[in-house]
Amino acid sequence: MKLSLTFILTLLIVFVTSCSTIPSEFDRNDELIQKDNSLFMNRHFKNPVNADVINALSKGYNLKKLNDDEKELIISSIRNGNIKRAYINKIDIMLKDLDKVFSSELELNISTSEKNKKIILESLLNDEMIFSISFNENTVNSINNDVLNAKLSFFCESFVSEQRNIIEKHIFKNETSNNKILVISSEKFSNTVGKLKDNYPDQIYLELNNQNFETGIQEVLEINESNQRKLMVSKLDSSIQIEHNPRIRKDIDRVYFLVSYDLGKAVAPLLRNYSVDLAIFSSSEIFHGASNLNDLADFENILIPISRNFLISANQKNLNNLKDKFENLLLEDYLTLEKITQNNLYDTSYLLNTGEVSVNEGQCINRKMNFWNIDISQIITQP
Repeated sequence: MKLSLTFILTLLIVFVTSCSTIPSEFDRNDELIQKDNSLFMNRHFKNPVNADVINALSKGYNLKKLNDDEKELIISSIRNGNIKRAYINKIDIMLKDLDKVFSSELELNISTSEKNKKIILESLLNDEMIFSISFNENTVNSINNDVLNAKLSFFCESFVSEQRNIIEKHIFKNETSNNKILVISSEKFSNTVGKLKDNYPDQIYLELNNQNFETGIQEVLEINESNQRKLMVSKLDSSIQIEHNPRIRKDIDRVYFLVSYDLGKAVAPLLRNYSVDLAIFSSSEIFHGASNLNDLADFENILIPISRNFLISANQKNLNNLKDKFENLLLEDYLTLEKITQNNLYDTSYLLNTGEVSVNEGQCINRKMNFWNIDISQIITQP
């Protein structure tokens, strides 16, 4: 049978339109995205200041000991009119609180692992704190060896649980799109996925492993159907040259990763290869196994609910992987909160590694974490 040009063109039109890109419902410029994790600090300044001033002020709000030069930098900025009037009193309170913290003894009674004991002691010694500490197995203040999944004292939830809740609240509970959410997981996260299936049964769930991830992604995104359409058109007239970039199905616009590092570093680039329009979300679990920030190149443009500055601070720790570095920062945050509560520094803003905090007596703390769109150029210092 001889095929008409009209018939061939009709097939081409169907092929192209059926592969149209997915409209992006998630605005990466909205208020949920962190423009700069230093907003707390930037609000203090009327005029541009030296980076050393910002570092000194950040250190003070983190309740770290300031040397005389650092104090003088802060005071000089006030004298020079670089600090907004509304923040001068806050800084004065912070400096007085620092004097109080470092002139009193921090008393700690903790039950935890040998690994965590070492981190806590090193942090206290680096702070030049006056402290007394008892590692008592029978104390109520117990810190699980797995710090990232432990509900540390003063916090409402664990670091990982809080991230998951932020993601799930945004993509499931605030659902306004008619499109589907694709949840990509590994067996390790089966319990978490089971709860999501119970609460949100109409979404798409895909469990992968290191052997089936490529075919699994292609099937769920209907990549094979796109390739078959291209093949069908090519067979109609071999003289027609078709540049074919496989397009994904149109009813998925968000992806939620629940995978560990080994699988994540393979699946994330593959998914981005098929579509740059998908809004992809994950907790930091996807790169806990990474050794340093350079390894985050595989996760470009994934939305995570932790700050750029948190990652930069973690990378400064001389430890084996990001998981260990994160645990170090979280235990530092716990010690900062001990300083605040033992010295009754309530209702005043301070800085944790995870962001700004104001402690109210008798209330647990939710970390102030917003989404950051992974951009490795913002966290790697070029030589």
